Parts: sequence; structure tokens; C-alpha cells
Amino acid sequence: GGVMSGATSTVPMDSSAVMGEARSDRELMARALALCWPDVGLALHRALEARQIVIEAPASPILDLGCSDGRFARLWTGGLSRRPTILGCDLWPTELRRAAAGGGLRLVLRADARRLPLAPESLGTVIANSVLAHVPDLDQLLAETSRALRPGGHFLAAVPGPAFEDQLVWVRVCRSLGLPWLARRIGDRYHFRWQQWHRDGEAVWARRLAAHDLALVEARSYPGSVTGLVWSLAFSLLRFGPGRFTPLNILLRLFPGKARTERSRPDLLARTLAPLLAEPGTHGGSLFLVARKGEAAPRTGPIARSKPPRLPRESRRPNVARALAWL
Repeated sequence: GGVMSGATSTVPMDSSAVMGEARSDRELMARALALCWPDVGLALHRALEARQIVIEAPASPILDLGCSDGRFARLWTGGLSRRPTILGCDLWPTELRRAAAGGGLRLVLRADARRLPLAPESLGTVIANSVLAHVPDLDQLLAETSRALRPGGHFLAAVPGPAFEDQLVWVRVCRSLGLPWLARRIGDRYHFRWQQWHRDGEAVWARRLAAHDLALVEARSYPGSVTGLVWSLAFSLLRFGPGRFTPLNILLRLFPGKARTERSRPDLLARTLAPLLAEPGTHGGSLFLVARKGEAAPRTGPIARSKPPRLPRESRRPNVARALAWL
């Protein structure tokens, strides 16, 4: 793949669809650890999201919105016998160069998701993995997504839910110790640091998507209670420390060439973490959204839906003043 910017692109309209041929959860977990090593917490969370993508067997051509360095596309397609056609889109040239060099993406585009250089109705699927929460105003992005999707195409997105803080280990510890004020501070600081502007439930997302001809047909909750605890503990411990002096940065500096191969076989760590991928999701932690363009009827069969949002307001924004006071 190469890096493109500017001109409108016409996406090749092949008929290939990804079959649900993912290997075992052990192999998926091993691949996630290889791609994210030594960031075990991030690897677990990305494996959970990749599992959701593979379940949907998205149809080509696919746009990975906010593709970053392309690792997530390599993660969820790594166990497929037939690779789909995937385009990557991001704003950061350094990440796009890594994505182009890493493989897994047919083409990478430097473009704003609110102004996609793609022909109308040229995509079969748009994936926004852990992207929407970081965009304050979603209307233009969703409008562009709908424009680029062909009728019946799918929009797949992973977003934090209304009870996202319930996953955070230090929030849970403070609540159990009877310190709700400290739990709120920790939650606000997390959302401020990672700029998570939207933490809504299914009903809010259904209205938001419907305004752009995208019908929400499923909202799956993840991770499970134990999985959320393990993810949060590993993620936070590796990032604990002042500035750049964190265990994660130290490990990356000490062992820059110790990255695992993406084809590595499941080891003890992968086998230990793999069962967590199948744990039933806890209500409201994070949501995997499946929307379809131009169709109002939900899919047939049982659907694991999340409950309505815990709060009535459209978006629970970080408390900037409180986060700054904490910092």
C-alpha cells in the first residue's frame, strides 16, 4: 500500500466478503500480544474488539477509519484465509507511513474523516474502532460515513458505554473503600487524559445514527467483569509514573528489538488470557455497535442488547475543571 491524500479515490468494488474463519481465541490473543507487546492490557482490549469485527464478517471494500499504524487491521485479519480489501484513513503521516509499511491495508489515505476523498456508495463496510469517543462533533463524520457506504453496507464501531468507569480497577477500589469522591476524580482524569467525549448507551447511539440513515441493529456489551478488571489493571500499571518514566516506556527502551513475531504460537500468557475473550459482557462498560445503511429493520434472531443509557443526557463529557484540579 501507499499513502494518498487529496484527490477523490474510487474504491475497487470486489465482491469478496470476509468469512468468519478466525482461528481460536488463543491464536487471536497470541497475535494481539505479538502486535502490542509489552502492552498486555492494550493487547487484551484490542483482541476483544478484533473478535467482534470477525464475528460480523465485514464485506469488502472496507474503510478502517482512524487506522493509526495499521496494527488493528493486521490483528483481526491475521486468522483469515482470504484477506479482505481494506483502506486505512488517518490524519497522522507518521502513523500512515507505518501502516503502509506494515501491510494489511490495500491503500492508506491521509484525510479528515469529515471529508473523505471517496466516491459515494463505494464502501461495503466502515470500521471505527475506538475512534468515535474522541471526536467532539460526530454529525459530519457520520454523514460522510453514510455517504461513502453503499445501501445495505455496515458501520461497525467500538465505543465506551455509560458505565465505562465501572471497569477501571482504581475506581472500583475507591468505591469499595467508601471513597466515591476519589473514584469520580480518577474517572474524570482518565476521560480527560484520553479525550473520551461520548459515553452513551444504545438508545442515544440509535438516535444519533438514524439521523444519518444508519440503522442500529445491534449493540453488544463488552468486556466482562473479570476481563475489564484484568485489562484495566494491566493497562494502568504499565502507565503508572511521572511523564515518560513509566514501566511501559522503560520496557520499550530496554528491549526495542524484542517484539514478538505476529505468527508466534500461543504461549502460556496467551492461553491464560484467551478464555477472557469469551466472557459475557457487562452492561454499559463498552459497546460494539453494528449499524446498516438504508435499512430500518433489525436483523433476525436473538440480539444481545445493552440496556438504555444510565443517564438521560446525550453525552457525558469529561469534567475538565475537575480533571485539571486533579492534575
